[in-house]
Amino acid sequence: MVAVRLGIRLEYVSIAPEPAEHAGQDGARGTVAELPTDEARGLVERLNRPGPFQAEAGDPMSVGDRVRFALAGPAADRRHLGRSDIGGRGDLATAQWLRDRVGFSEDEFARLEEYAEAMVERDWPAIEAVAQELLRVVRLSGEDVRGLVHPFALSARPK
Repeated sequence: MVAVRLGIRLEYVSIAPEPAEHAGQDGARGTVAELPTDEARGLVERLNRPGPFQAEAGDPMSVGDRVRFALAGPAADRRHLGRSDIGGRGDLATAQWLRDRVGFSEDEFARLEEYAEAMVERDWPAIEAVAQELLRVVRLSGEDVRGLVHPFALSARPK
C-alpha cells in the first residue's frame, strides 16, 4: 500500500516464508515486497559505492521514499501488533543503513518515521484489504495490489 502511495512500482508482495538466506538473524521471516530489479539496481549500486551519495536524474525513487517504504513495515507492525520487533527488523535495519549511508540527521530520520506512521494510519483500511487477500492467496502481483487499493481512493500523500 505504501509503495503504491509513493509511486513505487512493485513486482509482487508475498507472505510466503523467505528463503533462509533472507531471513533475519534470529530466523524471523516477514512479508516480501519485491521492487523491479531494473529500476532499483542503479540506486542500490550507487548507495554501495564508497564516497558521498549523489542522487541522479531518473532515479526510480528518492532515498527518502526508499526509507519511508522501509519504515512502513515496522509502522504497520506497531499499528497491528503494538510492536515492531517481529517482522519489521530487516526493514528497520535497511532504513537505518540508508540513514547512515546518505547522512540523514536524526531529526530528518524522525520526520521520515512520522511520515511512514501517518501513511500507515491513513491507509490502514487498504493495508488490511491487501493483508486479507494475502492470507487467502499468499502472493499478489503489483498489479493486483494496485487493484485492491484503488477503491480506497488514495488521497494526497501526507505532508
